[in-house]
Amino acid sequence: MKKRAVIYVTIVTQLYASSLFANPAKKGIIEVSNSVSSKIVEVNLYNKYESFFANYGVLLYAEKTKNVNLIEKVQENYKNYFINSTLEPGHVDKNAMGILGFELYLQTKNAEYLKIPLALADEEFENPRPDGLTKYSRFWTDDVYMVCALQVQAYKATGNNIYLERAITQMLAYAEKLQQQNGLFQHTTKSPIFWGRANGWAASALTMILNNTPASHPKHQALITVYNKLMTALLKYQSQSTGLWHQVLLDKDSFAETSCTAMFVYSFASGVNTGRLDKRFESAANKGWHALTKQIENGLLKNVSCGTDESSTYDYYLNRPRPLGDFHGMAPLLWAATELLP
Repeated sequence: MKKRAVIYVTIVTQLYASSLFANPAKKGIIEVSNSVSSKIVEVNLYNKYESFFANYGVLLYAEKTKNVNLIEKVQENYKNYFINSTLEPGHVDKNAMGILGFELYLQTKNAEYLKIPLALADEEFENPRPDGLTKYSRFWTDDVYMVCALQVQAYKATGNNIYLERAITQMLAYAEKLQQQNGLFQHTTKSPIFWGRANGWAASALTMILNNTPASHPKHQALITVYNKLMTALLKYQSQSTGLWHQVLLDKDSFAETSCTAMFVYSFASGVNTGRLDKRFESAANKGWHALTKQIENGLLKNVSCGTDESSTYDYYLNRPRPLGDFHGMAPLLWAATELLP
């Protein structure tokens, strides 16, 4: 009997190991994501990038689960926004809102969705700097997602390599200035703080770029070097007791923060799914997801650092407000869920 039990355990272990993200269960991911998505789409789009990123997250999740109702609600939100407002270029945060329009085009193939985001992506690189970067470059780590995600989406929508090249150039230039020897990104050139969400932006941008850059690309290895340094560092700083990461990654006494945790779960899960990352990251992603589910209250994510400017004052980061349901966290929660689903 004992021998049979050992064989049974071995078989179960092998089955688990052969199935990416067998735990958490698909049903649990869907229940959480449906709850979060419903909270997002019931709020009208507003003139902040996090609102657009959250609806983008809903679209990714809805496409994965073939939830037509959610896709239609995002379409209605997008339509209603432009009845009362417009997307105006002039800053990386404003231009990044075009990510949602690109995703609507990618899913529906309705050319009407392509006009505004394409104009934003092109405007961003009108009169670029001599080094090829957008004129809006300010060397905040946040910018690598704002710029690169928009340009990658433009590449996916048009197939024009110029958009991918812009994203790669921007990412590598920012990494050269902001990624430190420990593998982490400091928030800005003036703020040497290893803020959690800053590194979440970097991890998410690298993930999107690598998911769309062929291994034969001449700068692929340079991207992989930056990526591996960051992923290895992030794995080191996940809390083993809670599964979350901290507001300041090196400071275990800073509060456990959920938006960066969601971004790291997304990046780890995507890395495992594409074969870039090994089983250690699969375990960390699952642990992080379970930790996030404990931070949800009636479909709203808790302990999300609110929008954060640069500051050289350490206490500024430690004392950021954490509004319930802040879309800075709700958005990447759905990015992560989409990657975890089989």
